[in-house]
Amino acid sequence: CDSLTSVTIGDSVTTIGEWAFAGCDSLTTVTIPDSVTTIGNDAFSYCDSLTSVTIPDSVTTIGEFAFAYCTNLTSVTIPDSVTTIGNDAFYSCTSLTSVYCKATTPPSLGYYAFYDNHSGRKIYVPRGCGEAYKSATRWRNYAAYIVEYDFESGESGGNDDGGESGGNDDGGESGENEFWARWIIGTWETTQAYIGGEWLDIPSDTDMYATMSFYADGSYYGDSELFGTGWGTYTLSGDTVNTYYDGVLYYTYTIKSMTETSAEVTMAYGTANIPIRLRKQ
Repeated sequence: CDSLTSVTIGDSVTTIGEWAFAGCDSLTTVTIPDSVTTIGNDAFSYCDSLTSVTIPDSVTTIGEFAFAYCTNLTSVTIPDSVTTIGNDAFYSCTSLTSVYCKATTPPSLGYYAFYDNHSGRKIYVPRGCGEAYKSATRWRNYAAYIVEYDFESGESGGNDDGGESGGNDDGGESGENEFWARWIIGTWETTQAYIGGEWLDIPSDTDMYATMSFYADGSYYGDSELFGTGWGTYTLSGDTVNTYYDGVLYYTYTIKSMTETSAEVTMAYGTANIPIRLRKQ
């Protein structure tokens, strides 16, 4: 569909299927009827020429990667009917500056949904709902970009913090550009622990061995029986990293030193604080 420039979807359609228009490089406009309730995974991914999209009030679900890699998409309006926004829904929409989300209750938000958007991207939410969004799961990772907005008058509220972080999703650093935020993103493996007055190697077949992946949108993946296994979230404040599973604090790490390839942290484990060395994979 390389030459397709516009599409009008029939009003009998209820679901835009997976990969329906993916890779339509010339597609600039799309009209989605009120009959559609689901936009499937990757439905419009890699539509490089798409500049804006208005999703009708009938839609409840925006699938994973639905608009990912739409590099010229600058604006999107998400109606209050949407209850679920999938993982990576607007991933790497590098020109996206304005997201208008009309729901008064924050929709369920997947991982990396707005990762790698334009550095000045704002997320406009209904007036009086800013704090609800800023405290909601994964929405909180975009707190520095959330602005209250009057959808009737078209005026934004007074709580805009100016988006001072100036970069992509801040992983909980709240735009402060803390010293450690430059290097934390990535996958780390434990190499040594300071036990009994000496640094001991951590073999890969022991409980102390772990890989821990930190992502720019505030999500976290641990792979260890001791350190936790599966997807969670993390926050970074100064030199302190907190990891969470299902919203419950799991471990706290205090960063002592960090470079692009190595780090030394202290892990709070029960009443003990164990120094650990890490290496970036």
